[in-house]
Amino acid sequence: MKRSAILLSGLLLAGTLRVAGTLRAADAAGPRMSSPVLGYVFDDSAEAIRAISGVPGAASLGATVSLPSALVSAFVHSSGTDAVALTKEGTVAYVSWNGNARLVALETALASLTQAAFSGSGRIAISDGFTIEVWLAGAVPALVSRYHADAPVSALAVNNDGGVIAAAGSSLVRFSDRGAEVLASGTDWAAIAFSNDGLSVTAADATHQELVKIGADGGRTVIASLAERASAIVASQDGSFLVALPTSLLSVSAAGAVSAIGCDCEPKGLDSLQGTSTAFVRGTQLLLDASGSEPQLTRLPSLYPVNDGGAN
Repeated sequence: MKRSAILLSGLLLAGTLRVAGTLRAADAAGPRMSSPVLGYVFDDSAEAIRAISGVPGAASLGATVSLPSALVSAFVHSSGTDAVALTKEGTVAYVSWNGNARLVALETALASLTQAAFSGSGRIAISDGFTIEVWLAGAVPALVSRYHADAPVSALAVNNDGGVIAAAGSSLVRFSDRGAEVLASGTDWAAIAFSNDGLSVTAADATHQELVKIGADGGRTVIASLAERASAIVASQDGSFLVALPTSLLSVSAAGAVSAIGCDCEPKGLDSLQGTSTAFVRGTQLLLDASGSEPQLTRLPSLYPVNDGGAN
């Protein structure tokens, strides 16, 4: 009986090994699982749009989006799959890569491309510093509206209805089909972002070094005090904010509590990625993940060599 049990165990073990070997061979021959994509950013050093692949804490700069024309600069809808770019031929173009990558020259009145903002509904606001255009993304991008600011435009935000808020000189101006309306004035507005309601905006008052909420009626509520002039604001779905300062990063809770995030860097801006509070720190190769109790910064290695012109 004991001998039979031993023989049976040996047969079962051999069978298990054969099955395991078959599974391993099948796995090796089968398709590889691709990494999830957190978003897309413009890589200044490569002059190309690149994917950020992986998950927060284990992400990397991935492959470039291959395009028929080389880019000088681009504003990327970082949590989507499109961008507005300036090509090396001097053309302002709409770029999309949901499927086959496309580059469509825009018939725009802009002299250059200095600002861009995206909404979740496919509205894109672009500016050359004085003229503002709103486009509707699609196979054939459509010009929705055009506005002219009375002072230099330094920041833009657009909501799902195509409504635009611009920092123009010392004023926050709302542009719509009803014309231009000054929401607030008398200070230096460094950065703006629409709140989740699509009506109020959060703005960085550089003169008073404050993060403030400006309601649809122009009412002002101070959210937090800042140590320096802000260069970018990212509004999260939970009502919190990520803020880039010239030499540091901040996390601001929905209740206004400010937490400094250790960063030996000079952030040029923030690109919101997939997730509640995840962003690419523009001007660096850092990923900021503030979705947990302790914000984390991780450096993004580059997995793919990049050729000139943004091709894979």
